[in-house]
Amino acid sequence: MTDTWNGTPLDEVQFRRPEVIQYWGGIHADSIHPILRESPFFDHTSKNGLLWKQAEANQAMWELCRSRQALETRLKQMNGVEYLIIGEPQPNTDAALGPDTGIWVIRKQDRRKRPPQADEITVLGTYYLVGENMYQAPSVYDVVGNHLLSAMNSLTKFTQTAAPLPLYTPATGYTYFPPSTTKTLAASQALSASREASTAPTPADIPSAAALDTAAQSVAETQSKTAKDADPRAQMALFESFNMMLHYGDEYMDENPLRGEPGNFTFSATKHHVRAKAEAAEAAKLKEAELAKKLEEARLAAKATPFASAAAKKEDEEKTKKKVRDKIKKRRSKGLATNPSTPASPATPAS
Repeated sequence: MTDTWNGTPLDEVQFRRPEVIQYWGGIHADSIHPILRESPFFDHTSKNGLLWKQAEANQAMWELCRSRQALETRLKQMNGVEYLIIGEPQPNTDAALGPDTGIWVIRKQDRRKRPPQADEITVLGTYYLVGENMYQAPSVYDVVGNHLLSAMNSLTKFTQTAAPLPLYTPATGYTYFPPSTTKTLAASQALSASREASTAPTPADIPSAAALDTAAQSVAETQSKTAKDADPRAQMALFESFNMMLHYGDEYMDENPLRGEPGNFTFSATKHHVRAKAEAAEAAKLKEAELAKKLEEARLAAKATPFASAAAKKEDEEKTKKKVRDKIKKRRSKGLATNPSTPASPATPAS
């Protein structure tokens, strides 16, 4: 049996043959198998198909196929694919709907005999006869896949509809309400007015007290209307700006980078961490400068070493020469003292 009938999947086919139902005397227990045999859901290579083929040449087999009980008893004694009726119409609780539901359930299954154990049954398909229409029950895979596809289509339509709705501004973040851009006529005129061409007022230009009261009342009404029409989100944004300035006024973005996404920014570290990091960097910088100074002094000392050693060597030579001269002088002085030709010194007279 193929999975399609006239190019249509079997689980999308609605089979209806009133003439076949009329030929077999209406819909009853003994006519369900003959009606199924004429439908595209029937597999002629099954056990049912073989028995119907034998009934065409054997009258005894024809009588067997015309009886539901005899046919299903014979099918249960054989191995292979078979069609059995597993559900019958149930009585209706509401008499206005008829005596019963009129729904017959047929199952296609593969039977494997395992004596003395019970037969092994593998379900291959389920079919329904509702009134004069016959349907094939879809598989669980098809049902779940259809529901998932329907859900995906609904989500796609929802995202396409909701995509242009949210608005984002750095001050207020995400919102679904467009900002108010309307301005009062008085506010626009006040912004666009210029005082460069103003001249000194003349007595005729000085307004009266009544005119001043009217102007003051008009200004008060304009301010009240402007305050009423003001966007509360702007006031909230101003409050948040002042609050952030008080908390993070002495911090900079390059010292404490931001992280997160627009509308949900947070600092990477706390204020104390940033200060400790800056102090550590300053200490490291001073230490590096001190080390560089020591290296420079060592380099200069190493460069001046040859001159220092030459001066010390010269000083040692001078000391050695002086010692030699002193020894010579001593020797000469001793030689003069022991010479006999030298007159002796007069003796000291006794007292």
